[in-house]
Amino acid sequence: MPGWFPSITAQHGSSAVGYAKQVHHHFAAPRAPAEWPYQVGVIPGRANSFQPLAVARSTTMLSQALAGSGGAGKTQIAAAYARAQWESGSVDVLVWITATSRQAVIAGYAQAAVELLAADPGAPEQAARTFLAWLEPKHGQRPCRWMIVLDALADPADMHDLWPPEGNGRTLVTTARHEAFARWRGQAGDAAGAATAYAELLADRERLLGPDHPETLTTRHELAYWQGQAGDASGAATALTDVLADFIRLLGPDHPDTLTTQHNLAYWRGQAGDAAGAATAYAELLADRERLLGPHHLDTLTTRHNLAYWRGQAGDAAGAATAYAELLADRERLLGPHHLDTLTTRHNLAYWRGQAGGEEPAVG
Repeated sequence: MPGWFPSITAQHGSSAVGYAKQVHHHFAAPRAPAEWPYQVGVIPGRANSFQPLAVARSTTMLSQALAGSGGAGKTQIAAAYARAQWESGSVDVLVWITATSRQAVIAGYAQAAVELLAADPGAPEQAARTFLAWLEPKHGQRPCRWMIVLDALADPADMHDLWPPEGNGRTLVTTARHEAFARWRGQAGDAAGAATAYAELLADRERLLGPDHPETLTTRHELAYWQGQAGDASGAATALTDVLADFIRLLGPDHPDTLTTQHNLAYWRGQAGDAAGAATAYAELLADRERLLGPHHLDTLTTRHNLAYWRGQAGDAAGAATAYAELLADRERLLGPHHLDTLTTRHNLAYWRGQAGGEEPAVG
């Protein structure tokens, strides 16, 4: 079940905001790398109706996103925060990018590389990579307190391999796709924040779509996942138990989403410490997978793999080894001896044979 991400259009039309510090908007390589403090891109001017918020000056954001429908003022909030950080001297380098497409993000990074690092403006892809590498903290070098604003992010897929790194800087994203906002927080390492965002989204979807709408159920599923990732495996298992009951009631026991939820419920049961319960759940799922997909489907093989693992975790090392031996033969036949899944199965077989006291040692 995919998670989704939201776009806010920057309010242009006013003149560029002036500062005593340097602000450059051209794309010509300077003679030498620019000195800090330095700003790349234009912070949108204040809208006449915008009321400054205290949060703009008092809040510290490391990786944050502002989500909501178009016209909700997220660009103005982001601009107020960025402006406050710049004027207070809290950042050395500020980069504002209107991230409406992947190419726009690359162009923004490339512009920063040209102005800050004297990169070649004729090779924007390479310049963008150079800029991202420069953002990484370097041992023995003066740390740069950077801030990157990605305004109006339209599609999180555009940011594949383009997210700024963790380290000395801050990243602020504005987007109108609520699901994307929630998932981005999780992918940025803030599992608890993702869970909170999905909980807020769930309240809206239950109110607007009703508790039985497919998007509401998907949101509940995502919320449970991020609860687990945030460290609450028991809570995730409990939530998925309820979600599974509703999927069975509304979609039937054989629907793909129902089977996916069964799989994830089994996983979080195991992570919560109930290895035997996980093994039982995977055994039940395996019967359904074999019946619906056949014994050679990749999902069936994956379920067999997970069942073997949790049997071992539940104390049946010999049973796990036997199951992995049978699975290995099928994966070698269906996928080939050098497929990653085949190699993983061979590794696990060796491990559980070792745990069971077999002669074959576990491999490292």
